[in-house]
Amino acid sequence: MKKPLISIITVVKERAYIVEECIKSILGQSFTNFEYLIKEGNSTDNTAQVISKYKNQLTYFESSPDKGLYDAMNIATMHAHGDWVCYIQSDDQLFDAKVLEKVAPYLEKTTADVIYGAALITLDWGITRTINAKPISTVWNHQPYSHQAMFLRTTVAKKYPFNLTYRSAADYDQIYKLYTLGYQFEAIPVMVARCLGGGLSDHKRIASLTEAGIIKRSYDQNRWHRFLHILYATKSAINLKLRHLLPVPLIRKFFELRSKYIER
Repeated sequence: MKKPLISIITVVKERAYIVEECIKSILGQSFTNFEYLIKEGNSTDNTAQVISKYKNQLTYFESSPDKGLYDAMNIATMHAHGDWVCYIQSDDQLFDAKVLEKVAPYLEKTTADVIYGAALITLDWGITRTINAKPISTVWNHQPYSHQAMFLRTTVAKKYPFNLTYRSAADYDQIYKLYTLGYQFEAIPVMVARCLGGGLSDHKRIASLTEAGIIKRSYDQNRWHRFLHILYATKSAINLKLRHLLPVPLIRKFFELRSKYIER
């Protein structure tokens, strides 16, 4: 059976201090039938110079202004030649050197349009938790998986680019749209990515939840679902406020207990 060609895409701006770790995690894969594309947003630091060290190993590298994260992802996607595309951003990494080797057999035999696994998220204060692959039917409630843990057929990615109306949740919009249109999703038992996020650094959380609410209303007319989203958004806003007010040791303990509860 023919090995699938996987297009890995990274978009980056002002991340000279961390982008190299992301690049190494991809170029160091044991599975070699992949191409690597990087769209850099005309950074004012030396991000482009760091990437240039690896230019000969990249299928595509462009440093130019863009309209933000999702626009850059759309631009890079149009240059992809692979059967599947995976988005690993500059703050993130593939989980280990054998990720693509583990995922490739699923890509070879699946009839699905989207394959997705799990991701390990590092929050503030070093707290980590696993974002497991949940059934796609839960999309009405939340995003069923980490976007970095997804492999999407490139033809589908090009047909349905990210909607630039959304600044924080265009990935959720894309997932919900594909689900509504009847595209097939398959969860796989593979830890795909390591990601940074959450905690006090998550300044866009409320904006993302607001956009998620708009997205849900556009695809789902269930009023009960809308009410549950309002409750969840309100709880998240309160939690963010408390994180700014409570002592760090207490917040850290809360995250530790919460992570243990979620992963049980």
